[in-house]
Amino acid sequence: MLAGALRILGISLVLLILSCGGGSKSDANNSVNLPEVIRETPSNLHPIKDAEGNLEVCVFLWNGEEYLDKREELLDSLISEGINCLLFSSNHIDYLMGEGRYTLKDFVDNLRVHGIRFEIVLSKNRWIFPYMRGELLEFLGLYKDFVKFYGSYIPINLDIEPHVISSQTTGEFITPYYRRLYLDTLREAKNSVGRFNPVISYAYRYYGLDKDVLEYTDTLVVMLYLNQLDRIRENVNYYRSITKEKKLRIALSVEESIVGGFSFYYKDKEELRTAIGVVATEGAESIVFQDYFWLMSYLER
Repeated sequence: MLAGALRILGISLVLLILSCGGGSKSDANNSVNLPEVIRETPSNLHPIKDAEGNLEVCVFLWNGEEYLDKREELLDSLISEGINCLLFSSNHIDYLMGEGRYTLKDFVDNLRVHGIRFEIVLSKNRWIFPYMRGELLEFLGLYKDFVKFYGSYIPINLDIEPHVISSQTTGEFITPYYRRLYLDTLREAKNSVGRFNPVISYAYRYYGLDKDVLEYTDTLVVMLYLNQLDRIRENVNYYRSITKEKKLRIALSVEESIVGGFSFYYKDKEELRTAIGVVATEGAESIVFQDYFWLMSYLER
């Protein structure tokens, strides 16, 4: 099991639904009517801690600058929910890696003391264009300076999704033109970072690009936003077969809604627990949740 014995949630799901009339959403002023399958979920089931297998458990944290002043609250929630890897993105990451580096250092130190790994996530789809890559390279320069200042290695995670632009401009998921731009960008990023290859977050439907992308990373995060167990098993098995000795992480969504994918938001906790077990059984090293806010909302209801 990921973290041992069953954990009793503080408030039973039945009482929570009766008192609140539904589950949490990002807007605290709204509520949602949950399907019966969620209402029947046992209140003492923790889908992460009770899952079979030995996986590293990661979560994307967007707008991370908002949590720097409430780091103890963030840390407590990560520890209590069995999360041991934080993928951190910020709208001000250039500042945090530069003038604000002492603040970021203290934040990373606090996580590491409690055994929680930290990665910096850089995310902008337009970096695939040659005229935008200079900005990416500037960020990577700040990243290298911060790692040198910090004194030990911190992974960099590139979340660049060319299919978003391709779909918007051509109607195709990803055309050969955007494939080439994407690979050119990864090549320049790898050359900039040097001996430490970036982690790459990668949409699962980029079939045909997989082996090319693996030339630029030692760790692939497959954004496998599915909630059907058979499809999850099939895709994890496929990516495990091609990543070979490289590290494989599988990302699942618990967002209330997701474009072009399937979330576990309306699935009960037993189904998510089973899915985590499938990811472990098929050989991935880590599971990643998209994202922190929605995962806390899902676990607390």
